[in-house]
Amino acid sequence: MALCTALSFAFNANAQDTTPGTTDPTIENCFSFTPAPGVLDYETMQRGLTYLTISPNSDVIPSVNEACTENIEFTLNGETLVNIAPEYLVFSYIDFHGGFWTGSLILNPENQLPLETFQQAGTYEIKFPADLIQVNEVNTPAYTLTYTYSEPVEGDVDFESALANADGDTFYSMYIKMTNPDLAVSITNDFKCEMFYNGELEYTFDSSQVSAYSNTFTINIPSEVVEAAKPGEYTFNVFPGSLKAVDKVNNVYGFNTTELSYTYTLIAAPAVVAMDPENGSTVEELSKITLTFNRLMSEAEPYDSSIKLQVMQNDEPLDEYEVELMTLDDAFEGEKVLIVIEPAITTDGEYSIANIASFVCFKLHADDAWPNYWYYGPIECSFKVDSSVGAEMVSSDNELVDVYNLQGMSIFKNVSRETLRTLPEGIYVVNGRKMYVK
Repeated sequence: MALCTALSFAFNANAQDTTPGTTDPTIENCFSFTPAPGVLDYETMQRGLTYLTISPNSDVIPSVNEACTENIEFTLNGETLVNIAPEYLVFSYIDFHGGFWTGSLILNPENQLPLETFQQAGTYEIKFPADLIQVNEVNTPAYTLTYTYSEPVEGDVDFESALANADGDTFYSMYIKMTNPDLAVSITNDFKCEMFYNGELEYTFDSSQVSAYSNTFTINIPSEVVEAAKPGEYTFNVFPGSLKAVDKVNNVYGFNTTELSYTYTLIAAPAVVAMDPENGSTVEELSKITLTFNRLMSEAEPYDSSIKLQVMQNDEPLDEYEVELMTLDDAFEGEKVLIVIEPAITTDGEYSIANIASFVCFKLHADDAWPNYWYYGPIECSFKVDSSVGAEMVSSDNELVDVYNLQGMSIFKNVSRETLRTLPEGIYVVNGRKMYVK
């Protein structure tokens, strides 16, 4: 496989002042490098010495001297790998976040060499000729970057790790993270993992279904397995010899010599068991809808911030209304979610709330980094608004009543109905029923 590699350039606020006439600018004084010259670790060399970031000082305007025709030489153990023509070194200015300079150098023009060439043990040198790079239009002297890499040796590696997925109602991939952050994990050709469902063998994974990055490896579950998944306990057993890990600090590698086991509990997705007011009912006004789910949750939030709930009338959106999803009374009761409509709908007609099925999701635990319960619906949510619903004339009798306004605030407690005639005209809640007072 051939590789086209590049150097990138950006600002470095710690570099020295190189204004023409003050000092003789040098690459060493005006730029910093990532990775820094010196010893390269295993994880870097998994990608090969293929990318180098060069950061110029904010006072530096870098450029390529078009009069210089000498090549940049890239060597390994003193032998030339590639001679890079100046045309492959390019600087440009990015007008973003205040603006900055950036640049790139193609280290393998025309894909001359395979990736393996840049992953060998030894000493690498990148030799910039004199006068090629300019700093504020002043030529810089020659400069050489030196890197060394040695292959790790076999040794003891601790494969202690844990499943990163929180128990929930879906699973597509299992993310397993090593306890030691200095490990770089890779998958061997002998990789094998068996998945058990409630103790019964359900599926076997091979190396083509697993990927690794840094100290984490991922078991990707096929769509047909996901679709057939049922609530219950899933156990993933990774066979010995399936994983290789390199301790980047101690430069030693090892293979897992024992079976690694991880357990995930798949729980049935939440379901709506009640809605207040009920779907299809007629109400006097529509200001809030309470959804009751069959699952205790710690928090409810939007599934996707780009998805908005929308009030619809006769299948047409009403832009003047805003709809918000929140936990009930700011003190989540566990299974109830409140949909608030502002302003309240008081005009008679037929209405519905769109996108609820794509909007609601939950967290099982308050400290979860992301929701692990998802509700995909559908939720039918249609209502008829009729301002005359529940309104009735007040009769005069001696029954004692409690009176509230439509916002739930107490007006009278344990008073006679005759007292109601002192109220301003309007609709009130009297002993739990809406009544119209003239």
